[in-house]
This record gives sequence, structure tokens and C-alpha cells, in this order.
Amino acid sequence: MAVRHFLDHHLSSLLGVVEIAIAVLLAVKPWFPRLSAIGSLMAIGMFATTLTFVLSTPGAFEASAGGFPVLSSTGQFLIKDVALLGISAWTLVDALTRR
Repeated sequence: MAVRHFLDHHLSSLLGVVEIAIAVLLAVKPWFPRLSAIGSLMAIGMFATTLTFVLSTPGAFEASAGGFPVLSSTGQFLIKDVALLGISAWTLVDALTRR
């Protein structure tokens, strides 16, 4: 139990560090567009990965909706990554076309 708590804590800390690094890479676009493109690729990977959680997370869909795929609050939290994935793709194209 203690090992699991230790790993969960450190993995969430590592994820936070990666997210901050991605944000910094995106922010340097005016000065270093190629680095920003790397950050955009990392963001695309991160958001594409978290979108798969909608399908694998228990309770992401509301069962009481009669079979219609209605998102629960957990699913709604995860679905925001659709927009963030699109924005990441846009920042990638923008960074690659900057001179």
C-alpha cells in the first residue's frame, strides 16, 4: 500500500513537471518556433492519450441515460481534451510556418 501511494505521488509529480515543460515550450514560440513545435507535438501526444481515458475510465458515460452515450461529469472533464488537442495541432502548424 505504501509503495503504491509513493508511486502514485511521484508519477503525478512527474506528470505535472512534463505539463509545465510543455507549457514553457509552447510559450517560447516568438523566439524559438522549432522548440515550440516540439512542445506542440508533446501536447498532441498528451491530449490524445488522455482522450483514450474516456473509453477506459469506469463511469465516464452516464448509464441512466437509457443507452444513449451521455457523458458523466468525469467524461465531461476528459472530453475537454478534444479542444485542447485541436489547439495543439494549430500551435504546431503555426510554429512550423513561423520564420
